[in-house]
Amino acid sequence: MTDVNLTANEIDVLNGIAYHEMSSANTSKPKDISETGTYCWAADFSDTLTVSQVKGVLSSLVKKGMIVVSPYDERDTIVDFTPAGFAAFQRYDDNRNG
Repeated sequence: MTDVNLTANEIDVLNGIAYHEMSSANTSKPKDISETGTYCWAADFSDTLTVSQVKGVLSSLVKKGMIVVSPYDERDTIVDFTPAGFAAFQRYDDNRNG
């Protein structure tokens, strides 16, 4: 895996996704990538960024190959880590709920 430079905002949002209440881990530290998929609710992914800023960060993370955003139904989308994204989360885990 090529090391990708991540900004502080990207690291914040990766942690927000990983610790999201609707993921399988339900706000706990995910043990593996299978516990990280969640609804793509941008307002929930950062306590310091605006929704517009989070949307920009999500776009950047998609471009860097860290996450994938996919349709779930007619109203919602889901966000999943790629293997590279989960590895980046593990490297920059802020233990926000631990």
